[in-house]
Amino acid sequence: MNFKIRPVKTDDRDDLRAFFIGVLVDTLLKEEIEFTQKMLDEEIEDKMTKFQQALDKNAVSEFFLAESDEQILGMVSVNKRGEFSQEQLPTISNDVLEIASLYVQPDYQHIGIGKRLLSHAVAFLKERGDEAYILDSGYKNAQKIWGHLLGEPIKVLPDFWEKGCDHMFWCVKIN
Repeated sequence: MNFKIRPVKTDDRDDLRAFFIGVLVDTLLKEEIEFTQKMLDEEIEDKMTKFQQALDKNAVSEFFLAESDEQILGMVSVNKRGEFSQEQLPTISNDVLEIASLYVQPDYQHIGIGKRLLSHAVAFLKERGDEAYILDSGYKNAQKIWGHLLGEPIKVLPDFWEKGCDHMFWCVKIN
């Protein structure tokens, strides 16, 4: 499939909000995670706040979109480490950034878009001179993919979300 990856721009706001609603609802349903509208709204607002921060050229945050024919197929962000990551991985420098919010539209999953978004984010970090990144996930389906691509996680929080739902962290050196 032909698509391009580009940084977000201000006029992506509405399309990105709709994208987040669709992929988050799909993800939560596939993961069989019970959620309320309030939980969903809070997660979307968090993503939109990070999007707004990415528009600030002085910020460390970056959002990249995979798109085809002006349709968002996927996205990934690179951010400063959040409090959760800092608490769980206190021995890793806070200068190490996170690759986060990697989502792909349900109809376009499993065809390489996510892998290309991850590669793009890693290339961005490498160009900045970063030597490693953190990636974490609480979604079982994503954890299988990350385990396949990144190897064993450096930390697992067993039954973090509920029985059988772990949270995992990877710290990956950039070659």
